[in-house]
Amino acid sequence: MLRFRLAWVIVTLGASAGFLFLIITKLQYFLSKPSQIDLTITYEDKLAFPAITICNQNPLRCAHCSTLYSHCISRTIFHN
Repeated sequence: MLRFRLAWVIVTLGASAGFLFLIITKLQYFLSKPSQIDLTITYEDKLAFPAITICNQNPLRCAHCSTLYSHCISRTIFHN
């Protein structure tokens, strides 16, 4: 039983020492305020226009479509 406890104490102390070492080295690196900037700006001459779908989930009645279509056509032709 004593060997088992001694092994766990050694493992726990080793893991704690490793954890503390990593924390200290990362903290030192952070406090040294390192910076690295690599900036590249590119402009494209032409961009593909994204596909747009508009759906308002309202049912469309065919009886009203012909009236609406003729109204839109007449406004386009006569009011421009």
